[in-house]
Amino acid sequence: MAIPETQLETWTHVGAAAQSAATYQSIKGVIEHKDAPYSSRRIDSFLQGSYGNDTNVYGADSDVDIVLRTRGLFHYNIDALSGPEKTAFKTAYPTPAEYTLKSFRTDVITWLDKQYGSDLDTSGKKALRLKANGTRRSSDILLVASHKKYSRYYSEQDKECIEGILFTTDQRD
Repeated sequence: MAIPETQLETWTHVGAAAQSAATYQSIKGVIEHKDAPYSSRRIDSFLQGSYGNDTNVYGADSDVDIVLRTRGLFHYNIDALSGPEKTAFKTAYPTPAEYTLKSFRTDVITWLDKQYGSDLDTSGKKALRLKANGTRRSSDILLVASHKKYSRYYSEQDKECIEGILFTTDQRD
């Protein structure tokens, strides 16, 4: 059975792009606000998922996926380092960070609850969810920290690592 030309035309149009862009800009203004309790934790946000990759399809049922990252802490993997390199790393970073992803989540929830009230759903295992309201589309906000996998470490000036992000699947413990 052939797909009608009109259906193909509908599928090729980016769905609700203007509304999704407005949703992201609105939420970005809130999550990156200078008065947020975590604003000093070197935060940034970016789109992820279909809208972030310009692969969304026509329809009103898709949400806006947002990543909120703190660079105020990082997780790491030093398994590939030699003994002396591990010692150098542990000398540079002798104690774990006091600010954790769990603390970050608590701070973000406190802030978003003040801003959005009952529109905020914190029950997800991975992301916070903002319900659609008015012209705002529903949105997922994934909270992440940097993750560095080291392949060489002699000092902060002489190192090699691959940087990515880390999130936990249940931060409510």
